[in-house]
Amino acid sequence: IDIIQSHGYTAEEHVAHTDDGYLLTLHRIPPRATERRGVVFLQHGLLCSSVDWIVCGPARGLPYMLAEEGFDVWLGNSRGNSFSRQHVSLDPKMEAFWQFSWHEVGIYDLPAMIDYALNTTGHESLHYIGYSQGSTAFFVMASMRDVYNEKISLCQALAPVAFLSDSKSLFLKALAPFANQFKSIFNLLGQYEFLRNRKFMEQREELYDKSQIETLWHNVLFKIIEKCCEQNDPVLLAKIIENTPAGASINQLVHYAQIINTGKFSHFDFEMQGNLIKYGTKRPPEYPLHRIKIPTIFHIADNDIFSSVSDVEKLTKNLPHHVQNIRVPFPKFNHLDFLFATNARALVYETVVDVLNKNLETMSGCSVVKIVIFALLCVQLSHGDSIFGFWSRIMPGEGSSTESSAESSKSSKENLEMFSSPLGPLEAISAESVDQISEISKIWNPLSWFQSTEPEQKLPFNLDSELGTAEIIRRHGYPSEAHTIQTEDGYLLTVHRIPCARSGWTSCLAQGRGRGKAVFVQHGLLGSSADWVLSGPENGLAFLLADVGYDVWIGNARGNTYSNRHITLRKDDSKFWDFSWHEMAKYDIPAAIDYVLEVKNTENKRYSSNDTVMQIHTDILYVGHSMGTTMAFAMLAMRPEYNSKVKAMFALAPVAFMAHVKSPLRLIAPFSKDLAFLAKYACEMNDVERYICENSIFVLCGFDRAQYNADLTPVIFAHAPAGASTKTLVHYAQEIHEKGDFKYFDYGRSENEKRYGQHSPPRYNLTNISTPVALIYATNDWLAGPQDVELLHKRLPNSIGMFKVPFETFNHLDFMWGLDVKRLVYIDMLKLMEKYRTT
Repeated sequence: IDIIQSHGYTAEEHVAHTDDGYLLTLHRIPPRATERRGVVFLQHGLLCSSVDWIVCGPARGLPYMLAEEGFDVWLGNSRGNSFSRQHVSLDPKMEAFWQFSWHEVGIYDLPAMIDYALNTTGHESLHYIGYSQGSTAFFVMASMRDVYNEKISLCQALAPVAFLSDSKSLFLKALAPFANQFKSIFNLLGQYEFLRNRKFMEQREELYDKSQIETLWHNVLFKIIEKCCEQNDPVLLAKIIENTPAGASINQLVHYAQIINTGKFSHFDFEMQGNLIKYGTKRPPEYPLHRIKIPTIFHIADNDIFSSVSDVEKLTKNLPHHVQNIRVPFPKFNHLDFLFATNARALVYETVVDVLNKNLETMSGCSVVKIVIFALLCVQLSHGDSIFGFWSRIMPGEGSSTESSAESSKSSKENLEMFSSPLGPLEAISAESVDQISEISKIWNPLSWFQSTEPEQKLPFNLDSELGTAEIIRRHGYPSEAHTIQTEDGYLLTVHRIPCARSGWTSCLAQGRGRGKAVFVQHGLLGSSADWVLSGPENGLAFLLADVGYDVWIGNARGNTYSNRHITLRKDDSKFWDFSWHEMAKYDIPAAIDYVLEVKNTENKRYSSNDTVMQIHTDILYVGHSMGTTMAFAMLAMRPEYNSKVKAMFALAPVAFMAHVKSPLRLIAPFSKDLAFLAKYACEMNDVERYICENSIFVLCGFDRAQYNADLTPVIFAHAPAGASTKTLVHYAQEIHEKGDFKYFDYGRSENEKRYGQHSPPRYNLTNISTPVALIYATNDWLAGPQDVELLHKRLPNSIGMFKVPFETFNHLDFMWGLDVKRLVYIDMLKLMEKYRTT
């Protein structure tokens, strides 16, 4: 309480009673934000207490971050630690008080504390965050007490512990073979508690000064489970040892040693006679993990010698509702770093908070959406009409007769001819485009996209509307991974991975993940990794690639739903949004490619036997759509060394030159320099703005009724737009305004001279691109017109060729979600890719 209040936060202390008589102390930090976000319960690890969550202070402590976001934060304390040493009839000096392990923490303590928090706040469910033993106790509770599967909406486990077969902790591995003897010896000595801090410190203060105690304690606690201490804070250590270790039962430690011995997540082993009395079997039963219905997300570290990656993977296979594993993007991050690391906030906690916010509501987009829409719909044109009015006048109204429709079509063409801008007449918008705009008008109705193409039928519910990319992949029976990559300039990007096909999952796990050729798939503007899986295994490109044996990596550009973190910048900081696709090309894609190759080679080394020659991965295949191609062209032009790392590129709706854009995006091109100042702003959308934004996707990209999958619309709009910076859109607008030339961002004459040493931005040097590139385009693409693609084909030194989609109305978005995209595009592309598949 005193520590929390000293940091300027309101604090409360509560006591919960367990069914077996223990009195547990809970600490509460009420929400500080006006908007209340729900209840979050945090549970500490072995030898820890609620203090360990807050000792880092407001700048780094997870509870404070949650309170600032509007969450009602509750910090638990399990029986036996410094804050929970009371019982209705037993005394801590008595042996009976200590006859528990983490099994009882899961069966009695967590239920009592969770019920207390829910009853006090009036909520029906809460979010659970457990660290180390806090996750172990959760798995016990959720598997053994079904009712709590309804009381927890989401569990995030930091360094989750259930299986310990591959634990690298020398202390536990040394203890494991003698676990029962260890227990017996301590019991004979009358010791039932393990390492309670105050007694530990009092005894040593008589012999050592403070600095010696800190060094001793560092070696006692940190070296038990740590492999590296690069994230340790020497200043914080003094505060930590004032409260940690907080005490535990000898049985808690012994229980962990037992599961190291057996390789199973089982009840406490009382030895054969005791087991027969307790369980009716010679050996303790395993916990039924399959009964856990709560969605789980694990935050794991490669350098965690207590909670190893392989043990966590074993755990995920036993959890039917597991969502994803999120790796900490720091190779030397270890077990205690989840609590005390100097950079825990950026590396872990911001992700934890983002996951909670996403679980509560649909993620908001960035200011780019508003700028596009208000530019398209609200800006007054030279003749006194807004673009919204202009668009409405060229759209035939509902229920109009054939004659009136024909007249409307004629009027629409006249309106198009009369409209002019500094670019000249919109002659590029053809009569066919007008007809398609008429089709777009049918989805401007706010309720129309919830309706089926069949009259009086509602669209069927699709679970993918409620799931993230990793969940969608897993739901369809494919293995799923989520990796976090740090760029040179500090952005943390999420990359999703499908290492092997659904049919080969078992052999994939047994023989080493992702043995196939790596293919990196990159989304377009306002998109995310979800775009490639929304169509399901039948039409989703990511699934199709996995099915033919590729190791599929799906990128997320900075600023979208899955990549909105930075090691030092908050996403409400204007500096966070100071990027366009230029920075994505310079930093994001190179970082992703290097990471993929590193992981592939590390895995090969891990799974290769001594008598086989290890395969070295030096390159990947690249598939990009729209902005995903722009990023790749810019990267290969700016950083030629990556031409050797991209064996071949397959560009869907390639965008580089933009002189012949048909999209209404042309309308804001003349104002691109005026809009540039807005690039530094970011904000969230309300529901109305989001609706406008969703429909604007079709306005900007074109609409193809023949290939439009109406049933998929709610799913698409649940994931798109996924966010972007305003500067990204402005960069495209600049290209259009500059006669479609492929150039760096234009900062204005003065700033250009500082950045580039010349008045105008330089062109991307496409002659640097030696990677073979296949250009796959459509004649009805409003953003990647055939003439622009042809110019790109001529400028690329190693173009494989131009490949036209054999469907005249096929458009920009159909490359991802068209009804027949597999037949029209993907099958031929997969055949083409086969030529470049060998490593």
